[in-house]
Amino acid sequence: MQTRHPYALAEIAPLLADPVANVRAGVATMLGPIGLEATDALLRLKVKTGDAEPEVIGACLKGLLESSVARNRAFVLDAIEGAESAVVQLALLALGETHDESVVAPLRTYADTTSDDDVRSAALLGLSLARLASANDYLVGLIEDASEKRGIEALRALAPQRYDAALVARARAAAEARGPRVAAVADEVLGD
Repeated sequence: MQTRHPYALAEIAPLLADPVANVRAGVATMLGPIGLEATDALLRLKVKTGDAEPEVIGACLKGLLESSVARNRAFVLDAIEGAESAVVQLALLALGETHDESVVAPLRTYADTTSDDDVRSAALLGLSLARLASANDYLVGLIEDASEKRGIEALRALAPQRYDAALVARARAAAEARGPRVAAVADEVLGD
């Protein structure tokens, strides 16, 4: 989008109400990286007014985080309180993709407190996508000390980082210390 055009946002804004969900989500995706207060306002308005498609709200929340984590993190976290599972999952992944240290604590909270397996998996994957030492330490700690189920979930979340040799070695050692079942999952997820 050419932001120097004086009416660019006025032309784009109505597309957030387009009848086609992919158009609405595409506009949200495009607005985020522009990083203007006006684009944030449009995305926040769309989140507040809602949408029948979780992907649209997810794209708005991701766009807000791409615009500014510092300015929009609290809004995103408030928006997902009580939201439907699919929206929460998309937001948790978007939080991880920011690679910002400030998202580790909320992601850990979701991973530790939710009873929804899909939301927990998204929180764990968000931690892995963050690619931060504190997030990786938490995931390896789950492999070492949590229930077998949680340890396996943490291993599966580490799959996107299977090319990080040092992290894989730590995860594999933790898995092998847990026993053959967890070690077999490590082989499956992280490679032989």
